[in-house]
Amino acid sequence: MTKPKRVILLLTQILMLVAGAVGVLIFVVITTVVCRHISLADIPTADTIRPITGIHELRVIAEDSSDKYRALVEAMQTVRWYFLGLGAFLAVGSIVHFCLTPWKLKDRHDHVA
Repeated sequence: MTKPKRVILLLTQILMLVAGAVGVLIFVVITTVVCRHISLADIPTADTIRPITGIHELRVIAEDSSDKYRALVEAMQTVRWYFLGLGAFLAVGSIVHFCLTPWKLKDRHDHVA
């Protein structure tokens, strides 16, 4: 393996490791900030909204926004696991690839013509 190829491979592995760490970090941020402070229990259901508001249009708007907000929270709770999976895959793959890569240059006198 030539020296430029080794350098390119090492930089690629470092980028994969950083991308994996960023993916896991995004999982942690989504889990701690979004999912801890916003839960499905905090979102009023249509049955809770219906008796509170008497105006039909306001009730429809409130129910629609509640449904959209619920969908957003459920999507965030699902997407965070994708970030964890991707980050872990990239980080572990980078470490395994780094361990399996031969880093010593072969002696140029060993070539058989």
